[in-house]
Amino acid sequence: TVTDPAGDRLDRVLTLGPAVGLAVTMVVGSGLLVLPGLVYRNAGDAALWSWVLAALIVAPVLVAIASLGAAYPSAGGISGFVRPTLGDRWARSAELVFLGSIPGGGGLALVGGNLVADLVGPDWLVPAGAAGVLALGWGVNRVGARLGARLQQVLSLTFVVGLAAVSVAALAAGGPGPGVTGPDDPTLAIGQLGLVFFAFAGWELMAFTSEEFVDPRRDFPLMIGVSFVAVTVLYLVLGAAIQTALASTDPDLESAPISALAEAGFGDAGRALITVLGIVIVVANVNGVVWALSRLTYSAAREGTLPATLARTDARHVPARAVTSVVVGFAAFAAVERLGWVDLETLFRLAAACIFAGLVLAAAAYVTHTKGRHRGFALVTLLITVVTLASFGLIALYPIALAAIGWSLRPSLPAFGVRCADGR
Repeated sequence: TVTDPAGDRLDRVLTLGPAVGLAVTMVVGSGLLVLPGLVYRNAGDAALWSWVLAALIVAPVLVAIASLGAAYPSAGGISGFVRPTLGDRWARSAELVFLGSIPGGGGLALVGGNLVADLVGPDWLVPAGAAGVLALGWGVNRVGARLGARLQQVLSLTFVVGLAAVSVAALAAGGPGPGVTGPDDPTLAIGQLGLVFFAFAGWELMAFTSEEFVDPRRDFPLMIGVSFVAVTVLYLVLGAAIQTALASTDPDLESAPISALAEAGFGDAGRALITVLGIVIVVANVNGVVWALSRLTYSAAREGTLPATLARTDARHVPARAVTSVVVGFAAFAAVERLGWVDLETLFRLAAACIFAGLVLAAAAYVTHTKGRHRGFALVTLLITVVTLASFGLIALYPIALAAIGWSLRPSLPAFGVRCADGR
């Protein structure tokens, strides 16, 4: 491993409870406020089965991430898994691919700004709200990993309980929807998998925190398992509530399905409640993504891919310069969108393509890592990720180009010491 004589290191402070909270905030994103409605509008009574199928398909990928995180805990996350299995060139590819997801952080901040404007009124609050969300993300990540993890645990508990309460109230109230039934046309569920997969992205970002676990071999796989069960149950309850309380022709399904669900359960006050809850979700999302990508930035600088100055930590062992650089990157892409040079959907699509390209590399690392009779399972996992990336179409060329740049890049010397020929 890279030596660190200067003392620039990350503290091992993450235990199971805070880690599960952090994972939930990374996975249950602001897209959940719209996505279940779109799936139900398109698939009708088959919508709920789309969520079941997506969970079953994603599970093998999470097994791979859990196994690699326990074996190779690293602030480099996926690149930290790739380096000892596929080599330095592919590790640099993974670093640049995941850094390519920074546009999505700018998009998240703008979603927060839009929610603030919807709650208060004036449109000029959109950039101000986005700036506020980014400032919170910067501040929380500067105070230290221990306090940041506890805050994420509180935020995740807040919005999980809030969404569950809205769903249960709507289920109790009933409505014009078909409810939980066998689908008339099961193929409709399959056709929505491309949308639903986005709701299951986020665990790969937890890989960047694995170096900060007190006991990564035990707690990292447990974190994946516990948070996967919690998130899947939440999605299924929410999906069941939507197709019970709302008609598949409801105009709110495309823009504000959770708000309509809250109104069905709590009346007019429900819409204001869900807007506030949405802001909490976005803040938690941004905090978590800043945490993950700042650790990637720190690790890439430590390995020599990025400037060494980004690998320095402060007195609390926080990679402060990396945190600031990531937040500045988010702000830059938010500004580009506000200037009209790119739309919000494109920001998210670029980020999602990078995430799935990174999962292809993680699955390839898992194939190399896995021996014996489990190799077949690893190969199936790799096939799942490749097919998913191919579904992005031409936009998949963006992470592929970044991977090619990373593979051909000639890095500087590692920030802390020099690697021996055998990789030590």
